[in-house]
This record gives sequence, structure tokens and C-alpha cells, in this order.
Amino acid sequence: MLAIIHLCLGDLPAAERNAEAAREIRESIGLNDVWKEYAALAEIAAARQDAVAAMGWAEKRDAKLAEVRRLAGSGGMPSPKII
Repeated sequence: MLAIIHLCLGDLPAAERNAEAAREIRESIGLNDVWKEYAALAEIAAARQDAVAAMGWAEKRDAKLAEVRRLAGSGGMPSPKII
């Protein structure tokens, strides 16, 4: 994910732009893996030392992951790795 590369390079504005763009696309077409963008945005906010935003994105990530797991039932779906 491009946002994570920018985050690792310390370019927080580029990381946030890329994560937001990816989030908008995934949400607009209803992809369940949008939690990955929420996780990236939480990390970016934490790197910016914005604890409130980081917590908000982490809560969205956790809620989406819970929804994905609920929809999958207990059919042996592996737990997705959180970034």
C-alpha cells in the first residue's frame, strides 16, 4: 500500500493523501477490506501525534473487522493482519 510506504519514509502528508484516496475508492464500491485504510489512517494519525484521530480510525477499523468476521461466520476465515 502506497500510504504505508510514505509513512515509513516519514512523508505524512503524502501518506494521508494516499490512504484517504484508497479509502474513498474502497468505500464507494463497498469493499470490506477498507479496514486496511482505516488501520493506515490510524497509524498516520498516531505518527502526527493526534491521539483523538488515531483512536477514531482504530475504532472504525475494529468495527469493520468485526463486521467482516460476522459476515464470514465462523467458517475458518483467517484473522486479517492489522498493519
